[in-house]
Amino acid sequence: MIKIAKYLKKSFFVTNREIPKGITEWVNEKVGRVIKYSIQHAKEIKIDIPWDERDRVYYALFELAENNNAKITTMQFTRSGLESGAERVVKGSGIIPSGYVMVEAHTYPKTAYVYTSDDATKFIAPKHYDLSDSELLILYFAQSLISSARPVFKDQGLYTSLINKGLLKSNKAITVDGRNVLETYHPQLKSINRNDYLDEYGHGQKDIFIKNNSEVSLSIGSIR
Repeated sequence: MIKIAKYLKKSFFVTNREIPKGITEWVNEKVGRVIKYSIQHAKEIKIDIPWDERDRVYYALFELAENNNAKITTMQFTRSGLESGAERVVKGSGIIPSGYVMVEAHTYPKTAYVYTSDDATKFIAPKHYDLSDSELLILYFAQSLISSARPVFKDQGLYTSLINKGLLKSNKAITVDGRNVLETYHPQLKSINRNDYLDEYGHGQKDIFIKNNSEVSLSIGSIR
């Protein structure tokens, strides 16, 4: 077993191609094909009522195996938006057993989450990118703003670089890897000096941005 990457702080996303086959087959059977999975650390999982009564949620504990596979265990149950009450899946120490993951699949909206303990097998290897502050801002804008509201950098080479790294799509939408980068590099993103991008009026500097100059300060100011 490989120790899960230390860089993982909250959650990250992977495509279904990177999820063990046993898990994707089970999810496909229960709710249909899910394109993107959210991987999250969880020492204890609280099972609440789904927020929407149209939603039905399936849970199963999987034992991770070699060759990117996983075997389902006997711990399986379902919750519905029409139910009431909640129960805890993991009791006692409150830690998911080493080498196991809990999978949560929703019918509405169609989503899937994989909860893993600190020492469970990891799903993807950590990737390192040498990114400038401007490139991180582009990724942040792509994730948090609709395309028409995003400040646009004059230096189009920044976008080309991110596309070549697989962090942006050709239409400048953020990719799964791009979202993971924002999780990993969040301290650098928060430490960006806003005065490097704003003029004396708090607007985006005209030699840096093409449009939405007046909204740059609001966009950068929303970084948490």
